[in-house]
Amino acid sequence: MSAYEERGARHEGFADRLIEVYMHRAGAEDTGLILDEFQDTSDDIVRDLAELVVTLAFKAANPLTVYDITDPERRVVPEKIDRLRKQIEDATARWLKELEAANG
Repeated sequence: MSAYEERGARHEGFADRLIEVYMHRAGAEDTGLILDEFQDTSDDIVRDLAELVVTLAFKAANPLTVYDITDPERRVVPEKIDRLRKQIEDATARWLKELEAANG
C-alpha cells in the first residue's frame, strides 16, 4: 500500500469518527479529542487537514446526490433516489402535522 493510500485509509477512519460524533451530538469535547489524536499522529498537519477536509466533503456530498460521484460516467443510483424520495415524503408528512398543530 502506498503512503497516499495509507493516509487515505487513516483519513477515512478519522472522518467516520467525526461524523459519528456529530450524528450522536456528542459535542465539542469528543471532537477535540479526535482532532488532538489526528494532530498527534500526523507528520504533516497542513496536508493531512486538507486531505481530511476533502474526505469529509466527499462523504457529505455522496449521499446527497442521485448519481454515483465515484463513477466518471455519473451513473444514477436508484437506491439514492429512493432514499431521497422517502426523506421528502417524511419531511412533507411532518410539515403537514406541524401546520395542523399550528392552525389547531
